Parts: sequence; C-alpha cells; structure tokens
Amino acid sequence: MDYLKTVVPSQLIAERGANLVVINPGSANVRMGFASQDVPFNIPHCIAWQIPSANQASHPKMGRVDGLSSQQSKHDSKFTWTDVTDKSIKSSMSIERPVDKDADERTSPDVNDPNSEENNYKEMIFGDDALKIPPDESYCLSYPIRRGHFNISQDYSLHQVLEDLPHYLELDIDRKVAYRFKR
Repeated sequence: MDYLKTVVPSQLIAERGANLVVINPGSANVRMGFASQDVPFNIPHCIAWQIPSANQASHPKMGRVDGLSSQQSKHDSKFTWTDVTDKSIKSSMSIERPVDKDADERTSPDVNDPNSEENNYKEMIFGDDALKIPPDESYCLSYPIRRGHFNISQDYSLHQVLEDLPHYLELDIDRKVAYRFKR
C-alpha cells in the first residue's frame, strides 16, 4: 500500500502498462480515461430508468433539457433526442411480449412475420444520452452522486445508488474509453 503512495505516475504506467484506467467520480461529471491520455472524457453523472407504465401518474415531472416551451415541436430545434428503443429482430422461435402494455399498441409488430422488428424500451440510459431523453417518454432521471456524497433520499435509496454506480461505470468505461473487461 505504501508503494502506491510513493510511485511516480510514469513509473506506474511503465510497470502496469498503458491499459491503466483512471476514474475521477465528481459530483456532476465522471472524468475517466487511460492514464496515458492527456485529456479525460467528461461524462454526466446521471442515470435514467424506464418507468414500467407510460400512463403512471406518480412519476416525478422533469423540466425540459433544451429550454423549449411545450408548444414548440422537438423537430424545430437542432437538439438531437436520444432513441429510447432497442430494435431487435424477432425470431420465429421466441415470442416475447413487451413489459409495457402501451408498447404493444405503439409498436404493433406483425405477429405472423417471423423476422419483424420489435421495439423494446431500454431499461436504463446513462450519461449524455440520459440528459437527451424526450420529455414525453416515461423515464426517471437520477443522479447517484450530488455535491460529493451519495444522493440518498426518500425516492433514491442507498441500495439503488450502490446498484447504479457499477452499471454506470462499467458501461461508460466500455463505451467511452473502449476498454473491455476480462470476465
């Protein structure tokens, strides 16, 4: 343990290799990248979870990210919204039903076509993409860390925070830093 406190960064990179990933979890952004990089990636520290029912009235209301009034169309701006659906090809052997009852009505894939596309909503969305979810989609935005501490409240328990952080960090390391974990 004392060795890591006295080691010089260039010596550590020489010993451990260029695949050393540095993570600095700040309050608003997570900064991460390889130790050999000059500038790390800044990723917003937020997670959007899908709310199972689109017509559920108890989910918290969120303000618009782009600052547009509700009368303006989202197609009028140059702001790009996140696609919240996973399009997967439905095989003829498996018949899966979406979790959301309203998703059946919105997607309405042809059941008789064995290779029809099925739209499933992403369960969770991280970082930049979470901030760009359209306001008409049923997602709840959460910030696991606020002001340097775990963001624990009545609506966001310690258990949820501790479950969200590994998913968030693993996905962002995989997606942004392009480092694959050995399993």
